[in-house]
Amino acid sequence: MGRDVRAERLAGTAAGLAAEAGVDLPEGLLLWRLAEERPSGVAPIASPDPARALVAAMEGALSADERRQGAHYTPPELA
Repeated sequence: MGRDVRAERLAGTAAGLAAEAGVDLPEGLLLWRLAEERPSGVAPIASPDPARALVAAMEGALSADERRQGAHYTPPELA
């Protein structure tokens, strides 16, 4: 199985947002396994709304084909 670059980027984004927000993410996250490891030495990422910033990163990582197949994020207000 090849390296999952998308998972690595999302893991780095999640770790950076969490670091800035002072949130300690658990060791057993599936994202860490998909990325093959928990990122270390990640710079904090400032955001007024870390959850929306992570969603934007996840949306941005979707391919056009995945979007055509219906992959998208539904905000809690809409869900």
